[in-house]
Amino acid sequence: MEPILPGAPWLIAHKSMLGVNQPKKITLNGKDYVIWQNKKGEVFALDNIYPHFQAPLSNGWFCQERNTITCPFHALEFDGAGKLYKAGKLETQPVTQPLELIVKEDCI
Repeated sequence: MEPILPGAPWLIAHKSMLGVNQPKKITLNGKDYVIWQNKKGEVFALDNIYPHFQAPLSNGWFCQERNTITCPFHALEFDGAGKLYKAGKLETQPVTQPLELIVKEDCI
């Protein structure tokens, strides 16, 4: 399937569709992402497939304490910018790519 207007803004979800701290898989232009909102109402989205063993992050879980999503295969944690949380701190470079989101009122 060819992407339709890549880079164009799309309405992908309404905040009411996202449970708090519950990862959800979405597909946009043929690519899978994991999207979630934290209890502050902040919304994040990353490539759904973590490069190591192609683990689907949408099958992982959310850590409220560190505001991270956890890989279901090896329990590696990532913040909303795709940075790895390791040894009590965030790495400086993203390991997986975030999806740029525009949140206006409750529309994403």
